[in-house]
Amino acid sequence: MLAAPISGAPAGMQEEFFSMFRPLLFSSLIASAVVIFCGAIFWAAKWPASYHRVAAGIGSAQSQYLIGVDLIREGKTTPARFFEGVEYVQRASEQGHVKAARVLADLALENGEIDRALGLYQEASRRGDSDAVMALSNIFSSFASPPYPGVAKDDERAERYAGFIKRFYFGGECWPVDNFDEIFPLPPFSLPSREEQDRLRKEGCRPRAGWFGFP
Repeated sequence: MLAAPISGAPAGMQEEFFSMFRPLLFSSLIASAVVIFCGAIFWAAKWPASYHRVAAGIGSAQSQYLIGVDLIREGKTTPARFFEGVEYVQRASEQGHVKAARVLADLALENGEIDRALGLYQEASRRGDSDAVMALSNIFSSFASPPYPGVAKDDERAERYAGFIKRFYFGGECWPVDNFDEIFPLPPFSLPSREEQDRLRKEGCRPRAGWFGFP
């Protein structure tokens, strides 16, 4: 602690005393502020990850999904993290997480497991993931890039998948639906007529989920 100037000392002496320590005091305040700021940034960055780790451990599907996706990204350079991430996403999917099934489908498609990918995209579509429906449209389209071996091209099916989602986004129609498998059965089953699909869609309509109804 700095000693106070002697009471009754001349004003000039007091001013000289304080002028000696002002820069030191100012520098100390700046250093303290920097340390506090950096510490706050560090904990702000670490807290969400720690929270999601705990939440995932007690069964939060959303936390399992978020951790899994991050680990899969890191797995591009660290294979062990990739497999750990897939396990987290799998656990989230088993709990019905909407996007988790699509992530697994994307991985299966990248790995050439087309039948498994189709089944997972169908599951994600059933849960209400519009990107999964568009993925199915792309797979069956003759304009698919890249082409998928073993998939019979069906532009009618591809157009109906895309039209189904466009009608939701731009026409305000119900989504998701409980009977997606009846509206869009996977091959080798044929699609119902457009009229029958409309009837089934109305039957399977359930309240929208998410902001402004977007899945």
